[in-house]
Amino acid sequence: MGKWIADILQVFQVYWAILWYYILKLPFGIRIFTTAGLILLIICLGFKLMNCIRKKAVLPLVFRFFEWGIKVLQRFIFWVVRMAPGWKERGYQIDDVLNQWGMKCEKKREGLKEKKVLKKFFPIGKVISILIIVLILFVLVPHYIEPSLTGDAKKICTGINQRIERFERKMQNFVNQYYTPVEKPNRPEPVAVQAAESVEIPIILHLGPEGINGANLRKSPEKIEGNIIQAVSGEIELKYEKEIRENQGTIWIKVSTEDIQEAWISKKLIKEEDLRKIE
Repeated sequence: MGKWIADILQVFQVYWAILWYYILKLPFGIRIFTTAGLILLIICLGFKLMNCIRKKAVLPLVFRFFEWGIKVLQRFIFWVVRMAPGWKERGYQIDDVLNQWGMKCEKKREGLKEKKVLKKFFPIGKVISILIIVLILFVLVPHYIEPSLTGDAKKICTGINQRIERFERKMQNFVNQYYTPVEKPNRPEPVAVQAAESVEIPIILHLGPEGINGANLRKSPEKIEGNIIQAVSGEIELKYEKEIRENQGTIWIKVSTEDIQEAWISKKLIKEEDLRKIE
């Protein structure tokens, strides 16, 4: 039996730790009001429980005890009157009084009705109003104005904040003891798939009618002596290098071949349909 009770208490401690785990994650102001509300709720439930016990168990038992005591006294008086007839009138008077008491006890016991003892002894509305004012004046305001204070005022606010921190530290230790949530594994961030760089297809130029029988590849875009790299002809493929220049009325196109990395050729020597690719 003791083990069962201990297990039940352990379960309640776990639930209490879970509740405080989420309370301690709230912002300071909300955390304070939530804590105060929780304490007030526990007090109200305590009063309600005591009221229920009082009405359902304690008071009926007390009235029963009085009724039993009155019956015992009546029997005793009956025995005295029988043994001493001179006490008969006095005994009847006492018996009438005891009967009245017994009837009152029985009426009270059977007429127990639910009374709002909680409201009578615990005016909930007034208490909540007072609690809000106290929290604002003595908890929230000192917490937020402490950095801007100096002297004794700062010491007072610091003391209040330290007490709150000690209380929250104790609750955090309690939470760490009874409830440690399993951290969900972080999902790997999706790796951005980089789009493959579009492979640029080179533009291939061919010699036109004027250059198919022979054309010069030059070092620079100009007709001067000594800058001819190589003479080409036929179906040779010339790779366009994305540069065009004009010099002395002639348009030059920068090209390359398998053997030559950089060369210039006159535009008029290139096939017309290939020129449309680079225009």
